[in-house]
Amino acid sequence: MGVRKLLIYLEPQFEAMHLHIGRDAFIELLYRNFMPVRKVKNRRKTTFSNHRMHKWAVTRRRFLIGSG
Repeated sequence: MGVRKLLIYLEPQFEAMHLHIGRDAFIELLYRNFMPVRKVKNRRKTTFSNHRMHKWAVTRRRFLIGSG
């Protein structure tokens, strides 16, 4: 379970105790109580070249200097 889901799950208990805590403060609270949350790397794969559609052949020759 991630931090956001855990915070949403615990929000009614916090409201019953008249506490308001944000996401970043909640992460800090977990970290200080030795319950660290793994950080998610923001890496996106932008190209999927293993698809079934047509793939163009490499056309490096026309970009080389001196080739006409």
